[in-house]
Amino acid sequence: MPPLPHDPDALPRARFKASPEDFVVEELPAYPASGQGEHLFVTIEKRFWTTEQAARALAHHAQVDARAIGWAGQKDRVGVTTQRLSLPWPIARPVEGAFDGLDEPGLRVIAAERHVNKLKPGHLVGNRFDIVLRELAPGDAARIAARLAQAGREGIPNAFGPQRFGRDGQNPERALSWLAGKERGPRDRKLERLLFSSLQSLLFNDLLALRVAAGTWSAVLPGDVAKRADLLSISNDLFNVVLRGAVKINVLKRYPLADTAQAQVDLQADQRLVDRQGVA
Repeated sequence: MPPLPHDPDALPRARFKASPEDFVVEELPAYPASGQGEHLFVTIEKRFWTTEQAARALAHHAQVDARAIGWAGQKDRVGVTTQRLSLPWPIARPVEGAFDGLDEPGLRVIAAERHVNKLKPGHLVGNRFDIVLRELAPGDAARIAARLAQAGREGIPNAFGPQRFGRDGQNPERALSWLAGKERGPRDRKLERLLFSSLQSLLFNDLLALRVAAGTWSAVLPGDVAKRADLLSISNDLFNVVLRGAVKINVLKRYPLADTAQAQVDLQADQRLVDRQGVA
């Protein structure tokens, strides 16, 4: 079978998300709630709600600070999506009946259990999808099934989608302006992480595009970090150093966002020069 196509025009056409029930997502938790602790893991089902909107609705109902609510990952607005959110919940506050009377169309609480820690991004095994594609041309269902089987064997170049970059795709530019000292950074720590993450994602997408073009996207090359845990640890350590102000960032050269891949190539070339000259 030929390689998976990267040209959208080469793919079958279908109607996607004709209704929320055509896109069902179930979050798979990384661990069960322990039944004790000062956090409440609330499992919700939502339709036409973003995760942040649902979190604010729960915060308003429960009279807690929306900024203290955690989640493992955001879920699509258009779809029937199930996920957990964590709310701060003092030991003395009862759990039973906490969400009785919640009257928000398209949003319901399935379960609520105590746990010892707040949910953070990545606290999930993954997501299970049930997707319905409508108005397929004759024969396309078989083509899609064959391609999905191939993707299951070989994987796919999994780029971040546009929702990662915020409204109008401006979050990476905001992150760059912040790092360059052109504008003040946000006070909200969650927004700080969001901006950094969008910049990371943009760099990843551009480098992935280069690897796809070179035919090396599915190969582990020297210098690649192949374990997610190691990658997260390295990234978190770097961002914590920057956020503490422990290092000063000097912007020596600026690149348009469209040239981030070239910026990475130039950075690697500069680093090789420094290594050869032995300059610290």
